[in-house]
Amino acid sequence: MTTMSNLADLLKQREIGKVCYFHTDHFEPWSKGVNSDSVRGVEAFARQSRKSRFSQNSNLFYHAYFPYRLDKSVVLNSGMGAEAIRLGERSKDVNQICSEAMTPLNHDSQCEFHIHIHHEKWTRNKSDFGEVSRWVNAHSTAEEDSQRLDAAIPRIKSIVESDIGDSLDQWAFVHGNWALNASDPSICCIEDEIALLMKHGCFGDFTFPAGRKRCDPTILLEPFTCLPVAGVKAYDSEESSPIVVGSGTSAFDEGRFFIWNSRLKADFSSLDYYSERNRKYFSDAESFVHSWLEKAAVIDRVLYIKTHAHSLKWEYEIGLSENVIPHLYPPVKGIFDVLEKACELSQIELEVCTVNQIMKTLRGLPAEEVPVSTKIKAPALCVRPQLATNRIRDCIGEAMISLCETMERADEPDDKFYRARIDRRQWLAGYELSVIDYFLENHNPDTTCVTEVGCGWGTLSLALGALGYHVNAVEGNKLRFSGAVYLRDYVAKRLLSRLERYEILKGFYPDMQNSLLIDPNKENILVLTNLVNSFTANNTESIIDAASAFDRLLIDVERFGVKRVSADAIDHLGSLLDQHFEICEPPRLDGDTMREYVSRE
Repeated sequence: MTTMSNLADLLKQREIGKVCYFHTDHFEPWSKGVNSDSVRGVEAFARQSRKSRFSQNSNLFYHAYFPYRLDKSVVLNSGMGAEAIRLGERSKDVNQICSEAMTPLNHDSQCEFHIHIHHEKWTRNKSDFGEVSRWVNAHSTAEEDSQRLDAAIPRIKSIVESDIGDSLDQWAFVHGNWALNASDPSICCIEDEIALLMKHGCFGDFTFPAGRKRCDPTILLEPFTCLPVAGVKAYDSEESSPIVVGSGTSAFDEGRFFIWNSRLKADFSSLDYYSERNRKYFSDAESFVHSWLEKAAVIDRVLYIKTHAHSLKWEYEIGLSENVIPHLYPPVKGIFDVLEKACELSQIELEVCTVNQIMKTLRGLPAEEVPVSTKIKAPALCVRPQLATNRIRDCIGEAMISLCETMERADEPDDKFYRARIDRRQWLAGYELSVIDYFLENHNPDTTCVTEVGCGWGTLSLALGALGYHVNAVEGNKLRFSGAVYLRDYVAKRLLSRLERYEILKGFYPDMQNSLLIDPNKENILVLTNLVNSFTANNTESIIDAASAFDRLLIDVERFGVKRVSADAIDHLGSLLDQHFEICEPPRLDGDTMREYVSRE
């Protein structure tokens, strides 16, 4: 059971300095037509949104009403597909109704406007949305679809600006039915959609997390920018050259498109209470907030919680009844109460932001790598060490969960050691974090070769490998060796890295020859952490003897071979180590059990 103390501890573990909440609404006031009922819905939204600090400056991704039709005369006379669909021809009466409803909402509230487009009914896809859709699917082409959207975007932007009585100097996008850049062919087949959006002034996309999970980016699980390359779901490919925002690199160079993404997915981002599934999630407010604090994106120690809803979707009938917008639905209000209390308990500022405020902050982050005492080079990440460690840790956690699920489906034996860590959400153990800090502070990846014996699933070795170190991970247990391979492949895909300097070797040490592990051109460090098993216990002296070939040894003196509780037992191991090593003083590793030794040879 999640408690307020758990939530406060989670904020501390993720080293959060501030929480920023923002809401991206799929704002569709005319879903039942432009009429008096719809206008009352807009007016009710304006009144209700002021009642909660979490909704009063919502980001309204506005789906403006504009008609479209199939011009049969064009079809009969010329057969021209691109010009057969007529878009955006609204009457003066419709323009007046929309403007009189939307302009006050824009001018008298703190809400921020952006653009939401549904084009599934007038561009090709694998669905049937009526007469126009059937004609387009039968007769249009990829080129004509792009031409049609290219013509529609500036018209739609102009309509939005007319309705709200304001210009959109910078605007972001949410895709109708989630399917950005042909990511779901049942909705969209336009493979150059991002390029078209950028052409007309769009700086980024806030579609994700998607209600259609197949559309979510998987290549990077945090906000990033990419190049507008053409292709199915091209934003989720190496060809788009994605760069993590806040990584210390130039993510906002000219010609790059912003994509909001995070590990927080739709199940815990949607506030739409018309969904029975969502209402079930809302019933446990503490667990809901736990998902926010655990999975939301962290950039420069700020945790960004993004939610979405369809506040004027016809199911709510906001203008016709006593129904309330999602933020005022009692269970949702309870979730925000828990969030506020967790931040208060942690003495962390909770700010409600708009998209443009967030983008101003993100664009203002340093564009160059922050200097550190020991220069860290991690080509796959190009990030500051702490940011890199946090990102890698979270990615390893996802890999561990995925591996457990895979093992369950295959009916393979459960690994209780790692299962317990997963249950505790402990992706990297305390001693592993201590070792990582030690390497970052004292050893350059380009001049260091690390060997970890008994790596298990390889969480520590994998983290060091992802940080750019040359790492040999040794594991003799067949199932754990397979687990280490699984984690490596999973993390490599997510971090866009082949982890070329990270190698997993199957075998037991010291049976494995040192010549396979030692790089004569680097400082070689052997790591032995929490290595309690019968093989190690029976081969303690030979392992320590072979270890003397390394330049340095990091060893857990309480958990090597057997668990040592008494000082005498620890001293006995120390006497064996003294034959080949000198202990480093003062200690450079945090904690009471890890020791650093230098070889006498």
